[in-house]
Amino acid sequence: MLPPQEQWCHQIAVTSACWPKPACSNCTRLLGHESKRYYMTLDQFETILKVAAPFLHHSPPERGLKQNRGNPAMRPRKKVLGIFGGEPLMHPKFPELVDLMCKYVPKKHRGLWTSFDWAEGESKVYGPYRPHVERLLGENPGGNVFDDSDGGYLNWNMHEESQSCHHSPVLVAINDVEKDEKKKWDTIEKCWVQTEWSAAYALDYNLEPKFYFCEVASSFDRVFNLGTGLPVEEGVWSHHLWFERDDKGILRPKGPYKRQIQSTCGRCGCSLKLQGRRDREFTDDISPSNLVALKGSSPMVRKGQYVEHDGKTDSNKKSPEPWEYLKEDNREHQRKNFERSKKLKSWITPNSRGVSGGN
Repeated sequence: MLPPQEQWCHQIAVTSACWPKPACSNCTRLLGHESKRYYMTLDQFETILKVAAPFLHHSPPERGLKQNRGNPAMRPRKKVLGIFGGEPLMHPKFPELVDLMCKYVPKKHRGLWTSFDWAEGESKVYGPYRPHVERLLGENPGGNVFDDSDGGYLNWNMHEESQSCHHSPVLVAINDVEKDEKKKWDTIEKCWVQTEWSAAYALDYNLEPKFYFCEVASSFDRVFNLGTGLPVEEGVWSHHLWFERDDKGILRPKGPYKRQIQSTCGRCGCSLKLQGRRDREFTDDISPSNLVALKGSSPMVRKGQYVEHDGKTDSNKKSPEPWEYLKEDNREHQRKNFERSKKLKSWITPNSRGVSGGN
């Protein structure tokens, strides 16, 4: 794992609202298991920005790519502070969120993660998306994390029918799969999601803004009401994170993020690198301990949109590079789809998102 200050981006989860409902398969936000949606207030968002912005200028270069790809020659990605969801464009105050980002964050360090048709779609509340997205990121924004230009970073995960996008199981708990405590914590300490991906600012179960060492950990904290989020205060992103072996040789987390790691990582399956499920199946893979905890509260479980994992290590094939979501695609096809989708609204299917992809 990496201390959050050595990650390449930190996300601000401004809403848990998303579409289609209840959620794509194995969503890292666990959106299909939330009984109610939240929208971060402008005051909460501004408080977070004041605390989060120094990460962009006063943190060491990111190390995730080198650590996961095994290539010490890879140059670090630029630092990004992202507007994240759910689906950020569903936030009724999205234009005001952009105003605040423009106030506190230089354009080249701004990010947006969306699945909506930002180029052609519009909100019933505030109108076309595009003017606000381009005000946030610049004209015709791109997705190059190594770009040294002044433009921001756009991650447009389209979930097209023609794109075979697979999400690795999140709710297959390593506690259920790996019974050897030493092997379990050795695997957790090397978790690719926390090193490759992001820390997060999000609202907890009680709708209070909190900071988390890992975006996925913030989801577990909210859905399972774990109460492990750290208060949003100066320097919360800059604490150290490390592990030490106990007298039995088992790695144990240390430092201010210790309780988050102890409470969330055992419930999570990301470190296992299990084979992903197609996003458009709208089905989650869930192991027994998480299923017991979710019964009675989870909309996705209530509707039967899950497959119970039996907790055996051979139940899923391993995926050697789970960060490559387009398992049966290639980067060139992804790029062509992206360029085509800038011109067409058809990547949003009418029966799954509405004609405009709006709120």
